Amino acid sequence: MSLRLTVVIDAPKGAIKQVIGNHALVRQLLANGWLHQRRYDGDRFLRYATGRWQELDMETGCRVTKDKQLRY
Repeated sequence: MSLRLTVVIDAPKGAIKQVIGNHALVRQLLANGWLHQRRYDGDRFLRYATGRWQELDMETGCRVTKDKQLRY
């Protein structure tokens, strides 16, 4: 059995980017799928995956479309 951690943060993306950039362990956990990062951006729900933010459907938590990838 493996465990994963999903974290939802209500913070500016610049602050989140700084934490990810300053902590190698956090980067490793994200890159290897042990940590799942989500954040609110106004009325949108975003997830951090493969080095970028992707918009999610607020009800299902699924990615809205492949085309709607948001970069830092």
